[in-house]
Amino acid sequence: MRGFIYYLCFLSLVIMKKIILLRISVLCMLLLAACSKSHQDNPTDSSIKIEILSGNNQTDSIGVTLKDSVTIKVSKAGKPLPNYFLQFHILGCDDDLLSERQLNSAGIGVFSWRLTGVIGKQSLKVVLLDNNRKKIDSITAIANTIKNSRGYVRSACTPNANPLLLSKISTGRLLALFADVPFIYYSDDNAVTWHKLVSSVSFKSPYRLVSSPANELFLLDNSSLYYSGDMGKTWTIRNPLNAASGITAITYAPSGKLITVTANTDDKQIQISTDKGLNWTPIGSGYPHHNYIQVNEDKSGDLVFLGDAGYIVVNHGALWHELNPTLTYRMTGMTTDDKGNLYIGRLGSTYNTDLLKSGDSGTTYNVINSGPYLDASMTQQSDGNIYIWQITNGIMKLSASNTLVRVTPPGLQASGVYVLAGNGSLVFGDNSAIAPKSTLVYTLP
Repeated sequence: MRGFIYYLCFLSLVIMKKIILLRISVLCMLLLAACSKSHQDNPTDSSIKIEILSGNNQTDSIGVTLKDSVTIKVSKAGKPLPNYFLQFHILGCDDDLLSERQLNSAGIGVFSWRLTGVIGKQSLKVVLLDNNRKKIDSITAIANTIKNSRGYVRSACTPNANPLLLSKISTGRLLALFADVPFIYYSDDNAVTWHKLVSSVSFKSPYRLVSSPANELFLLDNSSLYYSGDMGKTWTIRNPLNAASGITAITYAPSGKLITVTANTDDKQIQISTDKGLNWTPIGSGYPHHNYIQVNEDKSGDLVFLGDAGYIVVNHGALWHELNPTLTYRMTGMTTDDKGNLYIGRLGSTYNTDLLKSGDSGTTYNVINSGPYLDASMTQQSDGNIYIWQITNGIMKLSASNTLVRVTPPGLQASGVYVLAGNGSLVFGDNSAIAPKSTLVYTLP
């Protein structure tokens, strides 16, 4: 009898366990069904419904704008809810780059979604705000991305502004300045995504940036020179003399000199600092006072200056040499390389452009290439090659045989702002995007 009672108790426990498990399973199924039915996130008003009408679960290549826009409908108690606001946040980008739309009379908001360079699943979070900017609800759209075959991708998370400058520091981090944007942007993934650099200073309109081999930054903003020793977190002003007139050119030379050029035309126009801007010394006198927009130091220590009117002036210590003594030619660009060579773009009277190369700071030179394109914005990039931007032909690379090879992908109109990323990608501004704003593009290595 006792054994039979034990058996009944055991059987009851088994049955109860199955009932509990069944109830838990049913509850889980109900919860999963609710989640699959709606992606809404803790609504504050249960009578408000937010839903994705179209544009969800599309598949396309990285960096492209999806064929179908993401269309959101909001209703309250079954009726359209107009005039509220939708914020569209591409996950992976900073919150300051949110796009906002106001719902129309039908309670509809539409967003054109450009994908980032991340292969796989990407997300777009849509947040509903009332007229008092209070969060009501949210919903998330999904896109699936694959590698593209075009050879280039548009960077994600950039401000809607034209790029002014691109540079790279020794860690591989890329830095960018954009027109009328009071922040520096950085990328640690070779231009796939960009982020605002949070710093101790509220800039107004930064327009020039150079760095030292130790990743110290020197930034020009509103006639002031700022220095940062911690990669842009904190800044101090280290102005040269006459900074109020405007600083038109700056470089951190291979010799460790910080060189600035101001807009005034006295003998304090060109100044040098050997202690990173703490103290400044005018370079001297006896040089022509042009509006210089670029300065480089070559391997011998000579300084080369480019003026906006097409003049190039070379400083050999106490001696000065002007490369274009007549108005027959106009210099359009220049750069120096780590082998001691000076490269100059020269526009002739027939509007043909010659590319000149000099091994003695411009005292003598050879024409190594000629063509109908204007050679400007010359730089030596981290791969050791000379790159030249031609206004009508894009970005060109100078080969060992002194021929210019186009590296800008077909269909794009590159600006003169470019840099070579650590993975070999060429990052540049593209003017063929929606006018009037340029976007950043990077080539696939």
